[in-house]
Amino acid sequence: MFLPGFAVSLNNLSADLAELGRREEALAASVRVVGIREEPTVARPEAFLPGRAVSLNNQSNRPAELGRNKEALVVIGRAVEIRERLATVHPGAFLPTSQLR
Repeated sequence: MFLPGFAVSLNNLSADLAELGRREEALAASVRVVGIREEPTVARPEAFLPGRAVSLNNQSNRPAELGRNKEALVVIGRAVEIRERLATVHPGAFLPTSQLR
């Protein structure tokens, strides 16, 4: 399946558009990335949740750049929930070693 590679390329496009000041287009691209990563995450959460969290984290930057801070906060909150769940289930993989003691 080529969707994971497409998601990475689309994420890079989003970052490039944002750098060029084309923030609405950047937001649209990042929303597509999150959507692409949704279905595989439902089917195999253990394999795809980390990537979904990264996509949500990246997506949260786009509304913030547009001054839509409440929207950005909702999106980053979803990323934090996923990462917290992953850290609870697999602390050795998702927490810095300084926090494992």
